[in-house]
Amino acid sequence: MNGSPQRSVFRAACILFIIFLAALIAYYPGLHGPFVFDDTVNIVNNPRLALTQFETGALLDAALSSDSGALKRPLAMATFSLNYYFAGGLSDTLPFKLTNLVIHLINAGLVYWLVSLLLSTRQRTHGPQAKRYHAWLPGLVSAIWILHPIHLTSVLYVVQRMTSLSSLFVLTGLIVYLYGRLRVNTNRPHAYTLMTTGLTTGLVLGLACKENATLLPLFALVIELSFFNRHQLESTNRQKLAWFYGLSIFVLIIAGMAWLAIQPDLIATTYSAREFTLWQRLLTETRILWLYTGLLFLPDIGKFGLFHDDIAISTGLITPWTTLPALFGLIAVLVLALMSRTRTRYPMFSFAVLWFLVGHSMESGVIGLELAHEHRNYLPSLGPLLGSVHAITLVFNQRARRHAAVAMVLVLAIAFGTVTHLRSQAWRSEAELIQSMVTHHPHSARSHGMLAELYAKRNGDVEKSLSHYQIATTLAPWETSYLIRMALVTTQAMAENPATALSTAQTETVGYQLAQRPLTPSTTVDLRTMAICIPNETQSCARLYPHAVSWYRAVIGNRHVSDKLRNAVIIYLFDIGIWQKDYATALEAARSGRLHYPADMNFALMEANTHILSGRPDEAQAIISSVKNSVRKQRGDLPEKIDVLQLMLEKQQNKLVK
Repeated sequence: MNGSPQRSVFRAACILFIIFLAALIAYYPGLHGPFVFDDTVNIVNNPRLALTQFETGALLDAALSSDSGALKRPLAMATFSLNYYFAGGLSDTLPFKLTNLVIHLINAGLVYWLVSLLLSTRQRTHGPQAKRYHAWLPGLVSAIWILHPIHLTSVLYVVQRMTSLSSLFVLTGLIVYLYGRLRVNTNRPHAYTLMTTGLTTGLVLGLACKENATLLPLFALVIELSFFNRHQLESTNRQKLAWFYGLSIFVLIIAGMAWLAIQPDLIATTYSAREFTLWQRLLTETRILWLYTGLLFLPDIGKFGLFHDDIAISTGLITPWTTLPALFGLIAVLVLALMSRTRTRYPMFSFAVLWFLVGHSMESGVIGLELAHEHRNYLPSLGPLLGSVHAITLVFNQRARRHAAVAMVLVLAIAFGTVTHLRSQAWRSEAELIQSMVTHHPHSARSHGMLAELYAKRNGDVEKSLSHYQIATTLAPWETSYLIRMALVTTQAMAENPATALSTAQTETVGYQLAQRPLTPSTTVDLRTMAICIPNETQSCARLYPHAVSWYRAVIGNRHVSDKLRNAVIIYLFDIGIWQKDYATALEAARSGRLHYPADMNFALMEANTHILSGRPDEAQAIISSVKNSVRKQRGDLPEKIDVLQLMLEKQQNKLVK
């Protein structure tokens, strides 16, 4: 870079300060906005996250409180818990969203640093032609990246801190790796130590936030292929580099195989509750990658959104017809980017394509995740954005025209920041956000579902709520949760208008789907919601009791549900049966638990509890004695439960004596 090191550092600090200030202005309207969607499951309704005393054990429990991912993403969860502790609860979302913004700002600084190193790498390895790389290019790329509206959900959608925090460690690891890689070119010591440290540390810390940090070694390989000329190295170093990258990829392959060995049905289970197959997902993702590309270069505010469940699924190569061109287009740009001549003459093009595709290879690959989310572009977007800014510098390559290039990129940054600011305004409140989602994505079932919930809970407008739930059901007929929520809303209407009744066809459809189909995550949440709502005297859900019993029975008999879910539903059925004093149903649930999980003594104690409450002390005592005899070494809270039941039994027997 031009100038003394002190001048370069001062210039970088000034540029980053301006960028940070612009980002703060862009995101400010939404910093007090609500928790949304997965925030509820991971943060709001996660009691283990509620850190009230700063203790190591409590913080560790909070860090391991998520079911997201195989590794539970403990580092990200720990930061949520610390936000809770220092904010004094969840009433104010500002500390959570401000933390996300700070991480975003740090990442922008790391992007500046990484781009500076990449350009420096190009200068050192390509001599005279490095003159076309300008000192202000990293700042422009960083500005474009931090202000781009596609990254809004990574900041204002609190749980997506998992993405941004993982990216922080990936970027840091790549920077350390690059310092080591530059040492290889000059035969300086500790080169491979730095490279290994960067990849290992970035990988470990990144994985503690989100699994897509696994792509770190592949990002390093993209940098190697795009920016370094290995032919200038001695044969010894070329061999060492081959071993380094070979071992890195080999370790990833072994880790992937081990993961599949531990969970051999991993891929299959992720598709069990999806409305698309593996082949259909891969075909659809070819179109979605081009959608992402379009949003990067032409960020139309009407095409952004929290959900993109309105994207048509590709059921074949020509259904819809855009699938085939999208597939051929991806193959063409990939082959072109990998060609040796392209990587030599147009390294930025190769970097842009390879970085983007590698960045999406996990979440747009074979795992049966949801089809599209904007936050998946957080790190992959760096490739196309760097490539496009660099392309502008090539167009205005002459010194006299550089000011025009800077002005053009600044105008783009201001335009992106303006769109981000406008999007941020819609995130000021739950009502504004949901209305914006429905306006821009009228065919999104989830958006209509959220609007229906808003009408029911906040506005008390049952008619509009049911109307939007009906739209959501029509758009996503496989999603049973909308029908269950319609039933919950209808029972609320029955409190005001007794003539209102649940549709028989609706309740039968729910029962059929719960018995025959794999259950979506939203449906499993609603099954739990019913179990909480029905015994609540302040709610009107009690009217749903007979239907809930039938639905829970359907889930218990569903061969598609996991053991964990079946276990939970048996407990739901038992709890509402006890509350209703329907001891026959409670007894049925307890015995079903004993049948499915004979090693779990909790279900035996549940049966004993039912016998006590229904006035059959002899049967209860026999079960309690059996549990005591069969479990030599009591574990967990079983001894305490046995003592409680024994005390209940003694009180009942004393009453009988009197």
